[in-house]
Amino acid sequence: MDTFKVLVQNVGIDIAKNSFVVCLSFFIDREAVVQRIREFKNTSNGFIAFLKWVNEH
Repeated sequence: MDTFKVLVQNVGIDIAKNSFVVCLSFFIDREAVVQRIREFKNTSNGFIAFLKWVNEH
């Protein structure tokens, strides 16, 4: 079975007027791997949903 070493974890956020998109990625053995991408509303509830989501991953 192969084992991988996670070197860095990243969260990229693109914020627009009505929404924002979040991308979770990892660098594994010098290669970027996108784990999850999700869009949220740019509201207080959207940021609360983002915090809950990112803590699950």
